[in-house]
Amino acid sequence: MRVYLMRDEVTLEGQQIRRFYDLRLLRSQTPVFTLSWSVMHPIDQHSPLYGMGVESLAQTHASIVVSLSGLDETVSQVITARHTYAAQDLLWNNRFMDIFYDTPEGHRYMDYSYFHEVVSLD
Repeated sequence: MRVYLMRDEVTLEGQQIRRFYDLRLLRSQTPVFTLSWSVMHPIDQHSPLYGMGVESLAQTHASIVVSLSGLDETVSQVITARHTYAAQDLLWNNRFMDIFYDTPEGHRYMDYSYFHEVVSLD
């Protein structure tokens, strides 16, 4: 998994440019993709997102590009996917809803009906 931030910036010379930043991930790969995978980028003083908010992301026309590549073991083919999120697509103070559940018999399953659902942290 690779994640990039793209945003408009002005150079020291006053030139308008579009810059690309690699976003460091806590885990950029997984040996097994049979379960879900929450990709996380820590927003700390080393992150290009540090100190940015809804307004600054919109003003700089920021977008986040997510690129995934891996091996589909069923057909032994490399698969790739890419998606771009505009600033207005980002949800603040939310997390994804847990999709893992346990049956009374002790079996674990995933309920994909909640796959895109989020929970507010406010």
